[in-house]
Amino acid sequence: MTWRWLPASEEELQIAAANGSLKEGHYLDLKRAFSTKSTANRDLAIDMASFAVDGGLILIGVDERSEPPTLEALPILGQKERIDQIALTRIDPPLRVRVAEIPTRSQTLGYIGVLIPPSPTAPHMVDHIYRGRSDTTNTQLSDAEVRRIRDERARSEQRIEPLMEEWAGRAPMQVKGAPPRAELFVVAEPEYPRSGMLHAALPNGLQDFVGTLDGRVRPLTDNWDPDLRHARTMPRATGWALTNLDEGRQARFADSRVLDVEIHEDGGVRLYALVSEHVGSPDQHTISDVRLHGLVLRVVQIAAAISDAASYLGGWKFAVLVRGTAGVISGYALWRLLPPLVALDAESYFEATTGSVAEIEEEPLAIVERLTGRLNRALTQGAYPLPRPRELR
Repeated sequence: MTWRWLPASEEELQIAAANGSLKEGHYLDLKRAFSTKSTANRDLAIDMASFAVDGGLILIGVDERSEPPTLEALPILGQKERIDQIALTRIDPPLRVRVAEIPTRSQTLGYIGVLIPPSPTAPHMVDHIYRGRSDTTNTQLSDAEVRRIRDERARSEQRIEPLMEEWAGRAPMQVKGAPPRAELFVVAEPEYPRSGMLHAALPNGLQDFVGTLDGRVRPLTDNWDPDLRHARTMPRATGWALTNLDEGRQARFADSRVLDVEIHEDGGVRLYALVSEHVGSPDQHTISDVRLHGLVLRVVQIAAAISDAASYLGGWKFAVLVRGTAGVISGYALWRLLPPLVALDAESYFEATTGSVAEIEEEPLAIVERLTGRLNRALTQGAYPLPRPRELR
């Protein structure tokens, strides 16, 4: 469990308190009760505005003064609506938050969770003062800090197409003499990246992160190649790589087993792979459908793991480019002997989308569908759904 978690029951809160997950920090604030002071609404507005830069969670009904924190259920009737109104009327510009009532067996007592995502309009003001958060407390932001945050937000608005163009321009050379194959490029970028956010979360570098991936990114099939488990780790100028290229980023194979994944210190992900085969004759050029869709899914899963490791609550931008598609047919349809076998008439395919942290964790295949579904429909004339590996259905 991380600070991004919004509990659904008192039992979940009890488990979190017992296992040490409820520790106040940059992304989590615990409150024993609602304030009864005359400034209660202002104080809560400051708390929410302070989290709007990087995101965070406020839990009300949890006493942080004890170790472990103790739960003290409180009256929650009408509090959800009150908090929503404070976020919309006492904070400038208005802030959208998610407020959850966490029930107990009592009909009137419970707990309140307020989840504040990183805001595209951060920083926010309360009483004409810009608010932020240090390690464990709220702060007033200086003019220099406000300019820095706004500059970071402006950079985050960069469209993903230039990032894809840069990544595709770095494609490794295919092995001389090998038949040309379709190339897959995938880019994933946090909408609100923090410089070095993954480096700060992983003091041992990629070694820590590979351990995280082992538990989250499962093999698609027993004999599927290439996959992350076939790649070796190495440093890159922007962070780390999982790759089967040589140190000069040149392909070592004449077949389609090429795979190169970059994971940047600021959370960005890049993937390159070959995703087509020549079956029977050089003229029969087939897309490896499951490999293509599966590797796109890998990137979405890696993004989820980065969000978890770096305590990142913001959304993600994704893009897929498949280059060299003219004349290819669906390998999945050919293998299943499913007509029609339609050859693509376009040299390339591009699609982009965005996804929230909740979606990439809970519905990653929905993002894959938005990124590659149109390609699948073009290959099969809409006759067959996106192929899904059995372990991920």
